[in-house]
Amino acid sequence: MPKVTRICLICGKEFQITNSIASKGGGKYCSRECNDKSKIKEKIEKVCPICGKKFDVRASEISRGGGKYCSIDCYNKSRAMKRIKKICPICGKEFETFLSYVENDKGKYCSLKCSIESKKQRIKRICPTCGNEFETTESSILNGRGKYCSRKCVNNIPTTKVNKICIVCGNKFEVYPYRSESALYCSYDCYHKDSSIRFIGENNPNWTGGTKEYCEKFNNPFKRRVLAFWYENNQNICPVCEEPIIEETPHCHHSYYDKKSCCLTTSDGKYFCNLGIKNNEKTFEIIGDPNKFVPLHCSCHGKTNNKKERKYYARKFETIINEKFGGKSYFTEEEYKEFLIYHPEWKIPYKHNKKIISPACAPVFSSQT
Repeated sequence: MPKVTRICLICGKEFQITNSIASKGGGKYCSRECNDKSKIKEKIEKVCPICGKKFDVRASEISRGGGKYCSIDCYNKSRAMKRIKKICPICGKEFETFLSYVENDKGKYCSLKCSIESKKQRIKRICPTCGNEFETTESSILNGRGKYCSRKCVNNIPTTKVNKICIVCGNKFEVYPYRSESALYCSYDCYHKDSSIRFIGENNPNWTGGTKEYCEKFNNPFKRRVLAFWYENNQNICPVCEEPIIEETPHCHHSYYDKKSCCLTTSDGKYFCNLGIKNNEKTFEIIGDPNKFVPLHCSCHGKTNNKKERKYYARKFETIINEKFGGKSYFTEEEYKEFLIYHPEWKIPYKHNKKIISPACAPVFSSQT
């Protein structure tokens, strides 16, 4: 094995090492003895402040705050010189403690016994809620506690409410001081009334350009065929939350948000849409048939209408329908008639043209003061 000639950094002697050791940065010293000498760092001479004796100490030890005394004896003597005398507040006995202890709020008692006894001492105070006198410990007072005599008095702290005037109905109502600036309404009814005015039209973040006319083919009989298809093939499960739609009439949602999708035609077989957003370019490419519909919970339907989330949900519904049902999302009229024969338990939705508000969409109001 080829070797390399080196010169020892400590004694100057020539020696040989292998190429593998040299490539790893080794081979600086000719022997273990020279290697140990290289690790001995320069020491600094200091004078012990207790006995006046000179001694050597490493610079690294000084940087860590050490190297002040020449021995343990001198170190212990220095600690004894820093002791101060105090009187124990429990037994009245005089004792000595270190100055560092006093500076750190310690060294108050002469022994552990007196320290434990101090915690048993009680201080009399007056409860600000009920006015009764009670006892508490000194430690509780120091930690910000011990103000009230019981939990009941803590919960019944007298507070002054602020009078406000509702910006909708003009009625007076009371709120706690911390809500004096934010409280504007006396109840949820007034809040919703004001919101229905403020968040209308372009002021609503989900506004897409106003009302849109539905395709004439998108009627109640067609919606029934959509819901029947998903009832039989997907157990009436909502594609958004993946939970079954049981207690409410499902909302029939256009997967691409195009209200005229039932009447779309094209010559080259390619379809593009703007996801129902006014003034948007039709850049969203539809894969497969554009006539795709899904049943949704009322609350889930509201989530899909967010303009920032429309692309995500449109592609999600498209993928489910294309991969799971081969691009189909509703029954033909003949298939729907056959479905009714085999599923007599199915409750037929949309039996009249009146708009029904499902329980999930019905507004819930509660008084707020």
